Amino acid sequence: MKYPDMDEELNYSEQHRNWNEISCSEKYFPAINNRVVLQTPHSGHKLTSTKKVAIGVYFRGLLGLKASARSIGSYLPAQVEWWGKMRFKGDAECVRSCWAHEAVRETYCDVSFARFELVIDEYEDEPGRPAWDK
Repeated sequence: MKYPDMDEELNYSEQHRNWNEISCSEKYFPAINNRVVLQTPHSGHKLTSTKKVAIGVYFRGLLGLKASARSIGSYLPAQVEWWGKMRFKGDAECVRSCWAHEAVRETYCDVSFARFELVIDEYEDEPGRPAWDK
């Protein structure tokens, strides 16, 4: 690190909480993942058959399964838990879902997924020319 004391100098307030501890409004599943902490808002959500198939499509593609999306969806429970925020154990920053913002009537961008833009290199057939050199 170029400036090792910078973090200490920029920290203007004392830490009010030990972020390695789990509060009563948080849920932690160390057997599944020992770093992820789920935070409120929290709710039960009934899965429709359409959503079950959509989840099946996702897992089929992600894991390369041969089973149909409908048969994967049939293994899902009728009701699941929704958590509005998550953070990593030991870290104060959290990721809020779009649903969490709706629950508190805030209007922000959904940060629960990454956005990217696909840019095609016009000069890919010219091996000696850098892409930025137009």
